[in-house]
Amino acid sequence: MIEMAEVRLPQEAERKSEVKPEHMQSLSQYSDPFWSMPWRSALHAAGSSEKGLKQSEATARLLKHGKNEIKEDGENRILRILLSQVMNLIVYVLLGAALISILIGDSQTAIIIVAIVVITSIIGFVQEYRSEKAVDKLKKYLTFTSRVLRSGMIAEIDSREIVPGDLVILSVGDRVPADLRLIETEDMSIDESVLTGEQYPVEKTASTVMKQHPIPQEMRNIAFAGSMVKEGKGIGVAIATGAATYFGKTALMLESVKDQSDFQKELQKFGGMLLKAILVSIFFVFVVNVYVGHGPLTSLLFAVTLAVGLVPEPLPFITTLLLSRGASKLADKGVIVKRLSATEDLGNVDILCCDKTGTLTENRVSLADHFDLDGKRDETPLLLGLQCSSAVSIGHHLSGNAIDVSLAEYARHHPHLLAHSAKYDRVFELPFDYERRRMSVVIRTKGADKRHIMVCKGAPEAVLAVSSHAVIGGKVTDIRMCRKKVMEKYVELSEKGYRAIAVAIREVRRQDGYTKQSEKEMTLLGFITFIDPPRRSSKDTLDLAKKYGIRIKILTGDGSTVTRAIANRVGFDIAPEQVIVGSELDDVIEKGDMERIENAAIFARVTPDQKFRVIKLLRSRGHVVAFLGDGVNDAPPLAEADVGISVQSGADIAKEAADVVLTRKNLHSIIDGILIGRGIFANIVKYIRCTFAGNFGNLYTVALSSMFLRFIPMLPAQILLINFLTDTPLLTISTDNVDEEELRKPRKWNIGQITRNGAIFGVISTIFDLIIVAFLINASESLFQSVLFLEVVFSEIFVIVSLRTMKPFVLAKPPSVWVLLAIAAVAVIGTVAVFPPLAGLFGFETPVMDLIVFAALVAVGYALVTEMAKYIMYRHLWQNQKEEDAKAVAESE
Repeated sequence: MIEMAEVRLPQEAERKSEVKPEHMQSLSQYSDPFWSMPWRSALHAAGSSEKGLKQSEATARLLKHGKNEIKEDGENRILRILLSQVMNLIVYVLLGAALISILIGDSQTAIIIVAIVVITSIIGFVQEYRSEKAVDKLKKYLTFTSRVLRSGMIAEIDSREIVPGDLVILSVGDRVPADLRLIETEDMSIDESVLTGEQYPVEKTASTVMKQHPIPQEMRNIAFAGSMVKEGKGIGVAIATGAATYFGKTALMLESVKDQSDFQKELQKFGGMLLKAILVSIFFVFVVNVYVGHGPLTSLLFAVTLAVGLVPEPLPFITTLLLSRGASKLADKGVIVKRLSATEDLGNVDILCCDKTGTLTENRVSLADHFDLDGKRDETPLLLGLQCSSAVSIGHHLSGNAIDVSLAEYARHHPHLLAHSAKYDRVFELPFDYERRRMSVVIRTKGADKRHIMVCKGAPEAVLAVSSHAVIGGKVTDIRMCRKKVMEKYVELSEKGYRAIAVAIREVRRQDGYTKQSEKEMTLLGFITFIDPPRRSSKDTLDLAKKYGIRIKILTGDGSTVTRAIANRVGFDIAPEQVIVGSELDDVIEKGDMERIENAAIFARVTPDQKFRVIKLLRSRGHVVAFLGDGVNDAPPLAEADVGISVQSGADIAKEAADVVLTRKNLHSIIDGILIGRGIFANIVKYIRCTFAGNFGNLYTVALSSMFLRFIPMLPAQILLINFLTDTPLLTISTDNVDEEELRKPRKWNIGQITRNGAIFGVISTIFDLIIVAFLINASESLFQSVLFLEVVFSEIFVIVSLRTMKPFVLAKPPSVWVLLAIAAVAVIGTVAVFPPLAGLFGFETPVMDLIVFAALVAVGYALVTEMAKYIMYRHLWQNQKEEDAKAVAESE
C-alpha cells in the first residue's frame, strides 16, 4: 500500500485559458477534448474531484456505463459459422444434384455428393471458428486489478469496475485499465507498441496537448487502455472505459462483419453461372426431346439427368485438396495458414500493406555512426558516450534501454573501446528521466591528475539546452554562434531515418555529490547515430514483388520523413507526392481522391481506423489486399484485408484475427506464399477448364444423338464409369507444374470466359463424338456404346494434356509425374473395361482392334483441334506478356 503523500494532486504551475468542453469528431471520439484541457478542467469535465469519486457515485456510474469490459456479440456463434459454410450457391447446386440423383434412383451418386459437402463444410467450420475467437483474446487485457482513489482513500478493485471519473494510480509494471487523462506524472514512460506500433516507450506528461484533432501518438497526456507502464509513476482520471476506449474501438471494429474474401466471392459467382447453365440445358434438352416425339415426363427426367452431368461434383474436394497441399507447402516456408481459402486468396493479392519495422528493417536498434559537429567521423563522442551508459551486463546478456544496450554491444565487438573505458572510474550518475531527456555521469581519470569530468548524453535539443560552447573546426566556440548549424544537422539526420544522440562534457570540481543543476555550461562535442538496420534481403524482395506485379504500400504510425528515408534506402523510389500523412488522409478520402490513394506508397502517422479504411477502399476498387501486422492495433485491418498476415511473435489478438501466421517477420516468405497461391489458382482453373470441356461435350453429344438414335446412347452405369475414370487424372492436378507466365501477375476469376471456353471446347468434343455416332449409327447398341465409351475416355484424358496449360503444350512445362501416371492408368483401365470380364458387367461388346484404333485416332484429332482453338483464344495473353516482359527489361536497364 502506498502512502497518501504519493497520490497528492499537483499544483497547477501555469493557468492557461481553459478550453471549453465540446463534442469532438476527432479520431479519439471522447466526449470532451480532455487532451487540450488543463488537468483541473479535465477532472471537472469527467465529473470527478481531487479525492476521486464517492463509492455511491461510482456504483451509479457502473450501472449507467456498464462494466469496463468488451462485450461479446450474443449471437450463437457456432450456428452462425456452421450456416455460413452451407449457405452458398455451389452447395445449393450440389445438394440439388444429389436430390435429383435420388429421384432417378442413383443413390450412390447422391451419397458421394452429400459426403463431399459435409467434409468440406466441416473443414471450413473448424478454420473459421478458430479465427472468430479473436475478440475473446481482448478480454485478458482488461481482466486484472487496479488501484483507484475513492473518497480520498486508495482501494484495489477489479479493473472491470472502473468507471469514467475514477482516479487511477499507475506504477511500473501496471497495465493501464482504461483511457486515462494523466494529471500527474513522475518520469513516466508507457509501452504503447501493442496499440500504436511505436517501437520505443512513449514519454508521458500531464501537460496539455494543444491540437484540435491529434492522433493517438500525439496524445502524450493520455494513457491508453491495454498499454504497459515501463518507467515512473502517475495518476490519471478515467475518461473512457470498455468499448468506448481506444482499445475497445479496436474490438468493435474487429467484430464488424467482414466482406467475403475474393475467393469466396468468385466461388459464389461461379455457382450462379453453373445454376444458369443447368437451367438453360434442362430447358433446351426438354424442348428438343418433346419436339421429336418423346413424352413430356420422359423428356424432363432425361433433360434433368443430363444437366446434372454438368455439375463438377468433385470441385469442393479438388479445391480443398489443392488448398491443403498449398498450405503444406507454405508451412515448409514458415507460413502457417489458418483459413484454407486464404491460400488461394494469397495468389490473387496485388497489393501488400505492411509497416516498415521488422519487414523492411530488422526491428532492432543498431549504432550507425559517430562524428563531430563538422560531420567528420570522430570516436570522441562514442568513447565518452560509452561512459555515460545505463546498460548492465549479466553474463552474455545486456539489459537497459535500447540506445545504451546498442552502445555496449558495439563496444563488445571493438575491444579498443573497452580498453579506453578502463582508463576512467565512474564516481556519480544522474539517471535519465523524461523531463530532462538526458543523463549525465561524472568520471574520474586514472593516474596522478585524477580529473573529474561530467559527461552528458541525450536528445540533441535537451543537451543543447545545457551547453554554452561547442567544438567546431577543432576550436571551442560560443554555442550561440553555431546553434542553428547544430539543429540543422540534427534535422538532416532525422530526415535520413537516424536517431541522433548528442554528447557534451565539462570539467567539474571534486565533491560528494552532484545535482541536475550541475548540468550547465557544457561543451557540445558531436553526435552518435542509431538506426533500425534495413534487412539485407529487402532489395531482392522488392525486386521480386515488382517482377510478379505486387505493389507494396507502407502503413505506419511513424513519421513520413523517416519512413520515406528508410524505404528509399532499402530500394523503394518514393516521391514526396506518394506520401500521405494521417492528418490529411481523412480529407483525401472525403474528397474522393481515390487516384491519390491508389498512387500513394506510404501512409504515415495513421491510426488503426485509418489503416482499416485504406484497406477497405483499396478492396472496393477491385484490389485483392494482404495486410501484415502484429499488434493489437492491427487486428481490425487484419480482419478487413482479403488476407490478414501476422507473425508468431505478435500479439495474440493479431494472430487470432489473421488468416496467415508467419514464423518470422519476413516479406520474402509472403512473396513465396503469393506465388504458391497463384500456382493453386492456376491448377483450380485447369480443373474447371478440363472438366467443363468434357461435361459440356458429353451433354451436347447425348442430347443430340438421342434425337435420332433408336436406343439410349449410353447406359447410366457406363456414364458413371466415364465420370469416375475421367475425374481420376484431375484429382492429381494439385501436383501439376505451372507455367512461369501464370505466376507473373494475379489472375482474376473470369466466369464468363470459363463458361464460354467450356462451351466452345464442348462443341469441338461433340463434333468428334458425332463422327463416332455417324460411323456406328447402324451398329448394335452394345457395340455402339463400347466404341463411343472408348472415344469419350480417350478424348477427355488426351485433352487434359492440352487444356492444362494456356500455352502450346509443346512449349509448356511438362505435366507432373502423377498426372502422367494417372492418364496412363485411365487409358489402360478404359481399354480393359470393354474386354471380358468387365465388358459384361457394364453392358459392353468387345470391339475389333480397328475400331479401338479408330476411337483413339478420333480422340487425337479432337485434342489437336482443341490445341488450335486454345491457341486462337489465348494468344493475345502471351503477346501481352511478351510486351510486358520487354518493357520490364527496358526499365531495369
